[in-house]
Amino acid sequence: MANDPFNDALKLHPLYQPSERFLQAFYDFAYRLNSLQRHWESTRRFIAGYLTDFRTARTDGSGEMELIKDELFLSDEEYFPEFLRGAVISHSLALLENLLSDVVDEVASDLGTQIELDERQLPYVNRYVLFLTRTCGLELEIGKDLWTKLDAIRELRNRYIHKLDRDLPSQIKATLARMADEAQSDEKLVDDAFVDSGLKVVAQLAGRLDSAYWRWFEKREGRRHS
Repeated sequence: MANDPFNDALKLHPLYQPSERFLQAFYDFAYRLNSLQRHWESTRRFIAGYLTDFRTARTDGSGEMELIKDELFLSDEEYFPEFLRGAVISHSLALLENLLSDVVDEVASDLGTQIELDERQLPYVNRYVLFLTRTCGLELEIGKDLWTKLDAIRELRNRYIHKLDRDLPSQIKATLARMADEAQSDEKLVDDAFVDSGLKVVAQLAGRLDSAYWRWFEKREGRRHS
């Protein structure tokens, strides 16, 4: 059966859809995150097909060529999925950070205030959220469980240059295991199901930011016209 990327894309439920009211930052984020989702789905299918073809490929039958094939195949079987998972996790967090930065710029501009982020050594996501909530008055609710999941994903992103599921702190491993359980995954901690779960966490945070921004906007507009 021929590949049909258009219908494959239509079958995917978008991770994030902005509210009907328009703010460029949310629409740009939606385009990028949903494109990342399609990249993730199509590329992991490609890798699966590539590995299947590689496994069944024939050599000239010599022991040397069989050994070379085995070495190449085993390396790609281990690292191709790992490289993809790490890249998708990294990009998803970068998109979230960029969204928060854009919303911070928008809100600060509307308020006519300088952007002064918390100077403590905190992740940028946390610093942006603190600015929006404490300085600008957005009612952005992010529960402890969501923060914990985000911290686990962020830890993986920070260690992406290394093997993703090696030498992680015990508390991070515990959160990863719980996220994998919620995704009904019986495989190793950093598997496809974990990446699916991580993308949903990023989309969920974006959705809460979207709602918080428009609540803030409506209150501000109401005060302007009162």
